[in-house]
Amino acid sequence: RFRFVVSALVVMVFGFNTLEVGLRAIRMGVVPTVLGFRDEQAFLADHLGWLSPAMKAIRELPGNSRVLMLWEPRNLYCAPQCEPDEIIDRWLRERYENAPAAPRPPAEILETSRKNGYTHLLFYKNGADFLRQQDPNYTLDDWLALDALLGQLGSGENFGDTYILYPLSQ
Repeated sequence: RFRFVVSALVVMVFGFNTLEVGLRAIRMGVVPTVLGFRDEQAFLADHLGWLSPAMKAIRELPGNSRVLMLWEPRNLYCAPQCEPDEIIDRWLRERYENAPAAPRPPAEILETSRKNGYTHLLFYKNGADFLRQQDPNYTLDDWLALDALLGQLGSGENFGDTYILYPLSQ
């Protein structure tokens, strides 16, 4: 009898979960997209926000382009051209890894990126802004160095003041 009750509870939980996932998929417009009644790019634009046009711009770069991403862990639609910032620590690693006495300066970080074959930098401004307010591991000098690096790159292609794609050419 206990086995029957447990089995019924498990089936009920799976049933509710399936219902919830199904209803969410319907609300999100997954079904028309999967069935081909809606364009996949429109679906992505609706659900990825400014990441979608940023990924589109990266896909349109020349084939030998390599993109380094800062504070963006998703390389959803640009692999293998992109190297995501998977654990949101690239900037601190670049500043302090292999830095014997003092943090590496922005010009050196930029030169290293170029030597490693990167042609572009995708900067996720909202991610950086969030960490700027929340993460005590970053010092004021780290943020000033980032601002200096971005200043050296000039103006990039702006996607809604959320993502900025900078060329790393000299």
